[in-house]
Amino acid sequence: MNRWGFLSILCLAAAPALAATADDATAHSKAFERAVNARDGGAILALYSPDARVVWPGQGEEAHDRAGIEKLISNFLKNLPKDAKITLKSQTAIPVGGGYIATVGHWDESFTDADGKKQTADIRTTEVIKKERGKTLHVIDHASIGLAMRSVTQFRKDAFHARVARNCATASDRVARVPSCSSARPDLRKRAAGTRIAHSAVPDREVG
Repeated sequence: MNRWGFLSILCLAAAPALAATADDATAHSKAFERAVNARDGGAILALYSPDARVVWPGQGEEAHDRAGIEKLISNFLKNLPKDAKITLKSQTAIPVGGGYIATVGHWDESFTDADGKKQTADIRTTEVIKKERGKTLHVIDHASIGLAMRSVTQFRKDAFHARVARNCATASDRVARVPSCSSARPDLRKRAAGTRIAHSAVPDREVG
């Protein structure tokens, strides 16, 4: 048998294993989708290993034990808009050995905002799941929300102006002495000055 024939046999043998990996990962994610859309906290929790590491988009939304994961899920469901639905759009599954599967996924979350407008958020996930006794469980679950580049740029500009304003709010003549202070937006400079006054009782405290 020549080399190419041997490689062809290897590829054919690997194909079912790769397909099974993708099927296991998809089934796991679709189970998560159904559980979230049904607001079934118990079913969501059952998809996680007791010592899974979970990092979700909100500040402080991290957990690494069963109690923490359960609390995270409870808060997530409590704050979810009533009509919110999540949908798995695409997912890549990569077997990494030992029954572990790494996945990269893209999801949609559709909901109605406080103004009655329909919104859709793009959610990205990077996960590690493990197949154990016929079940797949999250070992690592990291999710993030994609922001439009314009939003990111505006956020950075606002953060810069706010920082300049805080640094320029200590004395009225500092604006004239430091060139960058003149670029600080007046509204942010005024707000920062109020912050400085509120903290003036603390000696040598640096705000910013």
